[in-house]
Amino acid sequence: MRQTLIDRPRQHFTGVIRTYGSDHNGRGVTALTNVEDQAGNTVTDHLWVQNVIHLVPGRPKHSLMRLISAVATPRTYIRHNSQQPDVGLADFGRIFYAVNLPPDLSPQVVAQLNDHPNRYFAGLISGHQLTFIYMDESGHMTDGLQDVMCFRSMRGLAANVQPYAQSRPFFVFKVIRYRSEIYFGLPARH
Repeated sequence: MRQTLIDRPRQHFTGVIRTYGSDHNGRGVTALTNVEDQAGNTVTDHLWVQNVIHLVPGRPKHSLMRLISAVATPRTYIRHNSQQPDVGLADFGRIFYAVNLPPDLSPQVVAQLNDHPNRYFAGLISGHQLTFIYMDESGHMTDGLQDVMCFRSMRGLAANVQPYAQSRPFFVFKVIRYRSEIYFGLPARH
């Protein structure tokens, strides 16, 4: 099944971190299981990622069995201790790990997120309250809990959100859909 990845372009992939290992040159790699492409199709049950993904630096055990999502490129490589070619993922963009949606999200926000998998959105945190940045009916940027604005790229998000946020730090999240469930994607510190 992994061989079908060879001709695929750079795209979003989602899977569960299973274990760590090394490639034929001794560089660290990460194994993902039950990997889905950006369309939600399972592409393989097991796949090596050509870099080490630690969601919490220095604490790899805290990363095991975590659902992650990132933009990556399929690459052919030689399996460790053999001359067998295989397909893995390389050239990872920003990695996001999945957390459950807060139970108090409005149905409108949940519907927006469900309609925009693999998109990015921004929020502000004031006190311990997260608010989403979005465009109101009059076309002005605002923040609140009633709506969310999703972007195809982080660059597009930054171009639209930075003028509104000004000096306030905003946070970038990703909409992760995995096995028909929606999650918030939090950026990993790897």
